[in-house]
Amino acid sequence: TGDASLTFNSNPGASYSVFGSNSMGAFWAEINDSVPSDGEETTFEFTDLELIGQPRRFYQVRRN
Repeated sequence: TGDASLTFNSNPGASYSVFGSNSMGAFWAEINDSVPSDGEETTFEFTDLELIGQPRRFYQVRRN
């Protein structure tokens, strides 16, 4: 279905960008560039169609 959920440490009041990649290579596709912090821990639920049929998918979270 492509449904995914990430939970990560965060800072209250911050916002984050989430990127996905099929490898740890140089190309990271932006999934969302404005994920608001939930406090000291944030859970971001989303649909990533690139996840479908992949044996694994990598995600990167960057503070904006």
